[in-house]
Amino acid sequence: MYLPSLILSTLNYFSSSIRKDNKELFEIIEYMFTLPYRLFPHFYMIQEYLDELKFAYNNMNDTFSDNIIVVGHSLGGGLAKIFGKLIGKKSISLSGPGMNAFKSLWQYKGNNSDFDLTTVDIIPDHDPVPRIELSGGTSYRLLCLKTPGKCHDKELSLCESLVICRNPYAWDYCLNTANISHKDIQAFYNSTEFN
Repeated sequence: MYLPSLILSTLNYFSSSIRKDNKELFEIIEYMFTLPYRLFPHFYMIQEYLDELKFAYNNMNDTFSDNIIVVGHSLGGGLAKIFGKLIGKKSISLSGPGMNAFKSLWQYKGNNSDFDLTTVDIIPDHDPVPRIELSGGTSYRLLCLKTPGKCHDKELSLCESLVICRNPYAWDYCLNTANISHKDIQAFYNSTEFN
């Protein structure tokens, strides 16, 4: 196990314990974590990204707006969770950070207590980004056999996801689009329970 993953996993464990055992303390920690944003919002681009997403969503063809799932990778995964909640839609985050501390900054559709129930987190092993803050949604683990930097790669994660789901286009995507080797693709197949 890599040291950064161990440290972040330990922090998540304590964060999870605090959240369960002492809601008031967790709310104080949450407030302190977001204090820089609260004091200097014009230095952060989060609201600008969310405004652009909202503009695109509001100008979308009504045919698709009912069936939308907000998806993003890394920072985009964190934003997908927030934006999905803002518009009342489900979201999928691939290697995105936990956004629980930020959920108090906006008014969401629905109840803030169910913030985590509408999100899906895809978390590759050894990827430090999704371990930055506690993830509360449904989590799916990817058995990334690479280094932390490589495990954050979206093409590698999508390849492994397609293989796990036995998508008929997995080999084509993995080889031609993601440039993953035969050996690594076979390792994904061998690591699943469907053998």
